[in-house]
Amino acid sequence: MKISSFNQSYRSSESGNILVGAMIMSTVFGITLLGYLNLVGNQYRFIARSQVWNETIPLAESGVEEALAHINYNGVDNLDSDGWEFIGTNYVKTVDLDNGTYKVWISDDENPIIYSQGSVTSSLAPDDFTRTIRVTTQKNAMFMKGMVAKDDIDLNGNNVETDSFDSKDPSASTSGFYDPAKRKANGDVATNSSLENRLRIGNANIIGRVSTGPGGSVSIGSNGAVGSLEWHADGNSGVMPGWSSDDMNVDFVDITLPFTNGNYPTSGSINGESYEYVIGSGNYELNGFSLSGKKKIAVTGDATLLVTGDISMAGQAAIEIKPGASLTLYMTGASTKFSGQGVVNETGNALNFSYYGLSSNTSIKLSGNAGFVGTIYAPDAAFTLGGGGNDTSDFIGASVTDSVKMNGHFNFHYDENLGREGPGSGFVATAWHEITGGVDIPLPEYYDNDDSDQLVLTSAITTDSPPLVEPSIVDAIINDPIGTIFDPEPTPSTTTSSSPSDSGGANSGGGTTTTASTDTGSGDTTSGSTSSSSSDDDSGESSAPGNSGSAPGRNKDNKKNKNK
Repeated sequence: MKISSFNQSYRSSESGNILVGAMIMSTVFGITLLGYLNLVGNQYRFIARSQVWNETIPLAESGVEEALAHINYNGVDNLDSDGWEFIGTNYVKTVDLDNGTYKVWISDDENPIIYSQGSVTSSLAPDDFTRTIRVTTQKNAMFMKGMVAKDDIDLNGNNVETDSFDSKDPSASTSGFYDPAKRKANGDVATNSSLENRLRIGNANIIGRVSTGPGGSVSIGSNGAVGSLEWHADGNSGVMPGWSSDDMNVDFVDITLPFTNGNYPTSGSINGESYEYVIGSGNYELNGFSLSGKKKIAVTGDATLLVTGDISMAGQAAIEIKPGASLTLYMTGASTKFSGQGVVNETGNALNFSYYGLSSNTSIKLSGNAGFVGTIYAPDAAFTLGGGGNDTSDFIGASVTDSVKMNGHFNFHYDENLGREGPGSGFVATAWHEITGGVDIPLPEYYDNDDSDQLVLTSAITTDSPPLVEPSIVDAIINDPIGTIFDPEPTPSTTTSSSPSDSGGANSGGGTTTTASTDTGSGDTTSGSTSSSSSDDDSGESSAPGNSGSAPGRNKDNKKNKNK
């Protein structure tokens, strides 16, 4: 009996130990599993939070894209349209999407500043996330360089030279006119082509920079030179280091018709001189014209002329733009030939004669001994320049065409003022900055204060995410109206910034230059070497517009008064 009792007690004790061990192991496993599940849950929440956080920037950038499209389509004087409101000093719009909301502000400036906030709410992450970016813009000029072509440029004439001046700078011009004693080294020549040797310098003197499309190359004769004034003055040949690039990559947008029906000009006389046509201010239309002998057209006002057929001028024929007048010529015909006296711009200002060739305009020829003062934008036309040589002012202004070929002595002078006051192709983003960092700031709200609409940021801030901006910047965001607090721009410790490439982009790439070994004037490459150039500091290439974004609208001052 004692033995049996001992065995029973032993088995009972053994069972109890097993049960306790099992309970301990179950507890350990439970705690481990609970910790693992908690870890997985936290990791899942962090991932979900990160995904939602990252979704806010694409939303904000969608707002920027809509703002830029709105500016370029309606123009800066007609922004209170298409669902945009003018409040305070900003044009504002809110758009709700399936995955969130973006709210955009366009400042009432000459070069608008865009603020865009993307906000996302998700069941995966209960917080409402908002991030804000600030984008600066600038007018994208049509003529940022002197001579631009989509394809081939052949400068194999005799004594061809390019340089620049500034008609608005007394130190770079005389009374607004080109002065060789004050010339500058921005007579740039560029092709969009990426093919080999599409820019053939020959023995020309390019007092400026040369550019090709990505991977393109430049050929140059043994007596050709590209570079600064000093480079040329020292008698150097070839391409000056850093003055060639292969970063030309722009869009050439077709021009659209300014109107469908214009007045037919009539003949007349001015100071006893008879003219085939006298054109004053307004819209005019001709079915092409051919002038020879001493027949002339006089422009006495601010005129727009639509020509639907070919243009041909020879002998002493001329289009005379009288002092104080201007002419904008739209060409839908296939061929234009300016010979004899051609276009006589008596104002001396390239802004007063603008030639726009539509896609149907495939040929432009400029010949004779008269100078040309104006601009040419015809991205589908082959541009041929011949003759010249009677003075140092054969061509003053700028050109954008499909191709360029020079035959004979020609001097090409780019007026740098065209980049500032010339026609534009809308606005492009120059840089963007995230201005809220990791601080989650709710969308700005409007409130009425003494019947005046003001735009402010609400003071409610959540700091679940570590602040990524300085406290002073946060205070400024809370207390000041948007559009006034970021000037000068803040310098947060981890503010993200980038400079997107614009339509033209700054010259930053290295181009390939081939130097011909023989002085044949043909520019063909027989043997040579290649050199890679460093970046230059050009402001960018021009992106040609179809519409400059000057849609009519109410005066901005009137809009402000009305809203206030």
